[in-house]
Amino acid sequence: MAYKMVVLAIHGMGDTPRTYADNFKKKLAKKVGSKWLSIYFDSIYYADIFQKHQKDIFTRIKAQDDIDWIGLRQFLLYGFSDAAGFERRAWLPGSSYEQVQNSILDVLDKAYDAVGSNVKIVLIAHSLGCHVISNFIWDAQSKEASQGAWRDGGFEDSPANSDLDKFRRMKNLKALYFTGCNIPIFLAGIPHGKIKAISSRGKGYSFKWKNFYDPDDPLGWPLKNISTRNVKESYKYEVNEDNAVNVGNLLNNWNPLSHNSYWTDNDVLNPIAMDIKKMLV
Repeated sequence: MAYKMVVLAIHGMGDTPRTYADNFKKKLAKKVGSKWLSIYFDSIYYADIFQKHQKDIFTRIKAQDDIDWIGLRQFLLYGFSDAAGFERRAWLPGSSYEQVQNSILDVLDKAYDAVGSNVKIVLIAHSLGCHVISNFIWDAQSKEASQGAWRDGGFEDSPANSDLDKFRRMKNLKALYFTGCNIPIFLAGIPHGKIKAISSRGKGYSFKWKNFYDPDDPLGWPLKNISTRNVKESYKYEVNEDNAVNVGNLLNNWNPLSHNSYWTDNDVLNPIAMDIKKMLV
């Protein structure tokens, strides 16, 4: 059967195994049903860029110093050093920022080889992964990108406006889902009038952008009111939906631990599966 859609997942912050999307894929496939056979699924993995250094620091400190709250410390160290490491000296060739974007490109190239150019792309991001993919699309949409994989404006093997170039820039993107998104943390120090969003309906792009957040999750935020000016560049205009959800179980759906429950909860899985089935008609 020929593939009609590419569904990609990208993880968030923290100590993340390469198999992080396996259970999510299984649950989503079950809800999509027989139409899943026409979907090419893959997951973007960038945690390995940071984890070796994180484990080194954590192991040395734990072995030599008296510290408590080990689990919380580990979560904070891995999580927030991911964010700090991703942005560090982003403008330099070979930076972590560029390595992360190259990880995205590797998955896109693999998908392109498997499905060709004329398929829809759906992307589901969690936590820091929302910021990561937003930056990737921002740079891909920019004519003057000065950092990351797009610093030179493109690649020799994919001339501007070629099928591969369009696919790498995710111009086939039809639905973008954010879960537990913490983009406001990165933008809060910028004046309101200077905050701009990626374009969901311009610059050659046309996709639905839906955000899911649990009000009990301090790392998950609504997006539409980040910026409301300059209509076509504001989050108010570009984001289609902010959806408040209650994710998790009796132990975590009322507290910050809900942050890791988006991809297993029907409040998120059901609307995504429904959208996918509609797009495959």
